[in-house]
Amino acid sequence: MKNETLVFIDNSYLDKISMELGGGKRLNFDINQFAHTISHFQKLWCIKTYLYTAPPYRDDKNPTEDQKRREERYNKFKIYCQRIKNFIIKEGDIKKAKAYKQKGVYAKLKEDLHNLSSSKEVNEIILVSANDHLVQVISELKDNGISTILFYYNSKNSKFYKPNPLIKTCSKSICIEKKYFDKSKLGGVNIENILQWLSHQSLYISIQDIAREFNIEKDTNNKNVQKFYNLIRIIIDSKLIYIHKSSEYLFKDLENKDNDYFCTNVGNIMCTLSGNGIEFLNQIKIKKELKLLNDLIKEFDKKSQESSKILNDSLMNLDNSIKTFDNESRKHSKLLEWLTITLAIIAAISAILTLIQLKVI
Repeated sequence: MKNETLVFIDNSYLDKISMELGGGKRLNFDINQFAHTISHFQKLWCIKTYLYTAPPYRDDKNPTEDQKRREERYNKFKIYCQRIKNFIIKEGDIKKAKAYKQKGVYAKLKEDLHNLSSSKEVNEIILVSANDHLVQVISELKDNGISTILFYYNSKNSKFYKPNPLIKTCSKSICIEKKYFDKSKLGGVNIENILQWLSHQSLYISIQDIAREFNIEKDTNNKNVQKFYNLIRIIIDSKLIYIHKSSEYLFKDLENKDNDYFCTNVGNIMCTLSGNGIEFLNQIKIKKELKLLNDLIKEFDKKSQESSKILNDSLMNLDNSIKTFDNESRKHSKLLEWLTITLAIIAAISAILTLIQLKVI
C-alpha cells in the first residue's frame, strides 16, 4: 500500500502554468485528478486536497459583462469542487489597485501548513506553489519530521520565476510537465472514458491494465478503487465489453464474490470493446453532434435576429434620409423658383431702362 499524502495547490499559479503549457489557452484537465496524478508519480496516495484561490474581481456598482461571465464560471467551478469528497477550497479576496491582486490566499495556505506541523496527519506533503514566503513554514514542517515535495514550473523560454529558496528548503522539487495535465483529463473515470480508451486498443487487455491507465491503485480499502471496480461490473453486466474465453471461468468464479475479492483477482481477466460498446459510443457521439448542431442553430438564429435588427435599423435610417432629402429638395425648389422670378424682374427692369435711355437719346 502506498504512503498517504496531502496536496496543497496554489490555484492561480497552476492556472498560469496551464496557460503557458497550453500555448495561451487553458489545458483541459480535472483539478482533483491532477492532485492524484502528481501523487501517483511520487508513489503516494492523495487522501485530501487543499485548493487556495480567490473569486474573480467584480465591480459592485457597475459590473461588466466579462466580469459577470467570469463570476458565473467561477461559481460553477466552486460548486463542482465542493461536491468532491476530501477536496477543500480555501478562498481569499481579490483587490483592484493598479492591477488585480489576491489578498489573504497565501496567509490561509501558510496557516494550514503551520497547523499541519502539530497535527502530523501525514509524513509527506505535496506543494504546488512558487511563493518564497512559505520557506519558514516548510522549514518548521521539516523540523517536525514532515517532508515536502515541491511542484513548480520553469523553462528557458518562459518568464516564470524559479523559486530557488523554496527549492532548497523542500525535500524534493519537480518541474511540472504537460504529461501531468494529460494524465488528468477533464471528466475523470467514467464509462465513456473507459470505453473510449478501449476502442483504441487492438488487443485484449486485462482489467488491471485499465486501472493502471486511469491511475487506480490496487488497494481494496480505498473507496475510489471500489467505485472503479463497481463501474467495471456495470460495464460487464451491460455487455459493453467482451470477456475473452480464456478468462470466462475466472469472471464466473468472481460473480458471487464480494468487491474486495473481485478487486484483488481481476488482473487476469482479459477483455476488449464489444459491439454493444461500439454502439454505446456511437450513440454518445450522435448525441454530442446533435447538441452541437442544436447550438449552431441557436447561434444562427441569434445572429439572424441581430442581422434582421441591423437591416431594419438601416432601412429606417435610409427612409429618414430620403425624407430629409425630399424636404431639402422642396426647399431648394422654392428657392430656385423665387430666384427665377427675381431674375425675370431684373431682366424686365433692365429692358425698360434700356428703352427709356434710347428715347432720351
